[in-house]
Amino acid sequence: MRLPASKINAKCKNSLTVGLSSIRGVGKPNSLRRVVIMLLPVLLCAFLLTGINVTAQKPHSGIIRISGRHSGYFQTDKGQTYIPIGLNIGWPRFIDDADEGLQKMEFYFKTLSKNGGNFVRIWLSAPFWEVENLKAGSYSMIKAERLTQLIKLAHRYNIRIMFCLEHFRQLTGLPAPFAGSVPFDKMLYSSKNNGPLRDMDEFLLSSKGDELFMNRLRFLKKILGNSDRIFALELWNEMNAVQSQYWQEWTRRMLDSVKTVFKAHLVTQSLGSYDDTSYRLLHKDLAGCSGNDIIQVHRYLDLGAKWNVCSAAIEELSAQACQEMIQFNIPKPVLLSEAGAVEPKHAGPSRLYIKDRQGIMLHDILYTPFFCGAAGPGQVWHWDSYVEKNNLWWHFNSFYKAIEGFDPVLEKASPFSGELGDSVRYYGLRGKKKTLIWVKDLKSNWLEELENEKLPRWVTNVKMRAGLKAKRLRFYNPWTQKWVNAGVNKSVIELPTFKRSLVISFEN
Repeated sequence: MRLPASKINAKCKNSLTVGLSSIRGVGKPNSLRRVVIMLLPVLLCAFLLTGINVTAQKPHSGIIRISGRHSGYFQTDKGQTYIPIGLNIGWPRFIDDADEGLQKMEFYFKTLSKNGGNFVRIWLSAPFWEVENLKAGSYSMIKAERLTQLIKLAHRYNIRIMFCLEHFRQLTGLPAPFAGSVPFDKMLYSSKNNGPLRDMDEFLLSSKGDELFMNRLRFLKKILGNSDRIFALELWNEMNAVQSQYWQEWTRRMLDSVKTVFKAHLVTQSLGSYDDTSYRLLHKDLAGCSGNDIIQVHRYLDLGAKWNVCSAAIEELSAQACQEMIQFNIPKPVLLSEAGAVEPKHAGPSRLYIKDRQGIMLHDILYTPFFCGAAGPGQVWHWDSYVEKNNLWWHFNSFYKAIEGFDPVLEKASPFSGELGDSVRYYGLRGKKKTLIWVKDLKSNWLEELENEKLPRWVTNVKMRAGLKAKRLRFYNPWTQKWVNAGVNKSVIELPTFKRSLVISFEN
């Protein structure tokens, strides 16, 4: 059984002190034997540490802001650049018991943190967390205690949370659409269930509806406070899916209203999966709302979607969504805040997940957005049926190591992309002193490797023009998590043979 790294480090430190003091006694009878015995804990620690292949991020304290030096990225109020590396963990699926659910959340936080992660998105309206669970306007202190413990876990494991406040779409009593999901209805608000409202229109248009939303928000503020574990408050999950045409007016009003309660934190809103060309104007309009601090986009591999790009490779569909958001030229951070693969028309998690044991789709979800110029990697949705089930946590560590030491704010990074021939594409971030490039083999995709079950090829003899003189050149293999130094050629970068993808780092 391996000890946690923190305990190993503490034991190593104590053992090293004992060992050094013993060395001073060399020359006494049996001193060599005593030294060897004393040094055994040190040697054991060294052995254990060599087996650990994960990297936890250093804690970043402070409230998250939009960077004042580069509006496309985040920073703490102490000026540290913050790149949100993580995923959606909306609630502990199939769990109702508080202790069991919080233990599951601790497992998620601890595992993510050990792998360089620092961010999750949680639905406060999921039944496990919902404080307004019995009667409209009445709040459960039992559920509130769960949130208190959640914040403590976030502090312990250096995690920040985007809290999604609501997700219901109508006031009927329809059940969850499939096992493990949550109901998208709020029956306790319905007049047919002795609630105060007739329908969604009344919720969005009336002062009665506003009071329900704001009173619940104020109760949550008492529980969550001004914690720096709060990354942002999101009004509603995919609000254009609600059964009312008045959601845009409500969004504009409530973006500002939420900021009167959570004055220190970012506030945002999200729209449904970007799977129809008609949603482009909706996204642009929301991106431009003065009260919306973050440009979010959701995008899935969905063979039932109207838009053909949603059937493309994960890299292509992720890049297209993020690049469109960035091309709105609105000075705000962009996040691919929900991503993954689903059965046609979101009927459930994709059948491809069971085949994707190596996480080729997760890899592309993480790398594509950041290297397109988004404020962080993409955030996958299916935390349990994909990431946890296939034990893909190491991909977060791989991404963290790929970008470690690259500060896009200090570098004033700007994205660029292109093709290298033989189905090889690259996405890069050009900085003042450092440039980071992700190279992707386009023949490595869900259709070839998962559907057709073809092995990834070796990509050879690929060259890239540097465009400038590099003082230091390195290559990173995301699949082995290893960097190697390379010789510098003034005009051409010769890529090593690779499978699937590669990261290039060079310093000007």
